Amino acid sequence: MSATAVEELTTHEAEQIVAVEPEALAAEPAAVETAAPVSEVPAVAPEVEQTTPAPTASEQAYGHDEMSAHDRETLIRTADYRIAQAAAPFVLACSNRRQELRAAANHPKLIATLGKIAFGDLLPGVSKGNATSGAGMPDAAGKMVSKSAQKPSGMKKTLERVNKIPMLNFNINYPHLVATETDEEFVDILGDGVGTANEAMRVGLEGRSNEDLAALCAAFDPMANSTSVFEDHIDAALSKIAVEPKAAEEKQIEEKPVKALAAAGEPDEAKKLQAEVAERDKAEGRKPETDKAGAKDEHVAARTAEEEHVVQKLPDEMRELYDDRSYNRV
Repeated sequence: MSATAVEELTTHEAEQIVAVEPEALAAEPAAVETAAPVSEVPAVAPEVEQTTPAPTASEQAYGHDEMSAHDRETLIRTADYRIAQAAAPFVLACSNRRQELRAAANHPKLIATLGKIAFGDLLPGVSKGNATSGAGMPDAAGKMVSKSAQKPSGMKKTLERVNKIPMLNFNINYPHLVATETDEEFVDILGDGVGTANEAMRVGLEGRSNEDLAALCAAFDPMANSTSVFEDHIDAALSKIAVEPKAAEEKQIEEKPVKALAAAGEPDEAKKLQAEVAERDKAEGRKPETDKAGAKDEHVAARTAEEEHVVQKLPDEMRELYDDRSYNRV
């Protein structure tokens, strides 16, 4: 091909390229920034009205004093540990008084009172609450325990709910304690009964309210339930047993003149003397027999099925004592 032909071809191709470029530019226009459609503009979130939060599951299940899961777990673990630890010093205190206790074991009230001292409303930690019982615990749990330690009535109510069945089962051992032949055997049987009741009280702590758990932590505080303190409470119980027969004998002597006057045809004098005895009984806090009967009927009617089942297993002496609300009132 000649140079002239090549030059013409090149010129021709260049014209085609020039002709095509405007069309290519038209096919690919420059991007122009435009406002986004209204549908794509993010909506502004409306202000949410502040409302009172609904009660948490913990508040609904365990009371109004809300606390963290860690605090509640601390209450459960502390209550379990302190209840378990209280058994040993109590049994040791009983062992230190084993001769006196076995000699008086035929008194059902003494055995029932020992149960109350070990894990009931006569527990030393109830009457001698430790105001620093919650020290070392997380803040919320510690404050609740220390506060409970200063409320004996609250601790008594909690113990009544928690220990009712364990207390009854403990009292079933009464005939076995009376039948023991040695002081050591007495302590062994007593210790077994205390251990069984102690374990029963610790079952189901996870389902107790925060308030009940705090009360248990305070009542079973080891600082308030030492062996020496238990010994003092046992000594007091023994002294009452020694005094009561004399008081009962005196009351029988007082009732004889009333019956004698009535039999002799002097009802006015009998009524007068009877009124004087009733007035003195009232001053000393004794209840008339009619009032005791009414309280007993009310107490029996309020029993749960589980409670009634265990009551029927009690020895007659213990059942009669259990029905006496003047003794069992918390």
